[in-house]
Amino acid sequence: MQPAGYAKDYASQLIIFARLLDAALIFASSMLCFYILRPYKNFPDYSGWMPNGYLNAVGVAILLSLWWFPKFNVYRSWRGASLFSEFKPLIYAWASTIVGLIAFIFFTKTADDYSRHWLGLWFITAFAVMGLVRLLLRMLLRQMRRRGRNLRYIVLVGNAEKCIDIARRIDQ
Repeated sequence: MQPAGYAKDYASQLIIFARLLDAALIFASSMLCFYILRPYKNFPDYSGWMPNGYLNAVGVAILLSLWWFPKFNVYRSWRGASLFSEFKPLIYAWASTIVGLIAFIFFTKTADDYSRHWLGLWFITAFAVMGLVRLLLRMLLRQMRRRGRNLRYIVLVGNAEKCIDIARRIDQ
């Protein structure tokens, strides 16, 4: 029989998966924004998915996100925390990533090569997509816990009244 808290046994693999998923979402959202704006913008000629400069910017952003997201504790356990408390580090980490990308673009003197509309839309879209995935994951975990999976158990020892009070707080 599978232990009730089996996600903890695979925590390091789940974190690697979450980091790869975030990188994929950042890439996919950049492409989505590029294709949304393509009819309205005069993007440079390219072959492949996007112009090389845009792909380079996305690559730099992914590398920066791999650096910043763990620094802001984006991948810690959010069990029992509010949705806002989970999204706050995500927005800080993603904003730091974009600021780092803008600094990279500035120092490489390639700012004229990028659409500001694309960059702004990408910033918003990537955050929305990463947030939506986290929201869906929360809903999935809630369903799993209702079915008796990925639960945590505790033992309360002591005064009965205090134990009941603590149990009520944990339930809330």
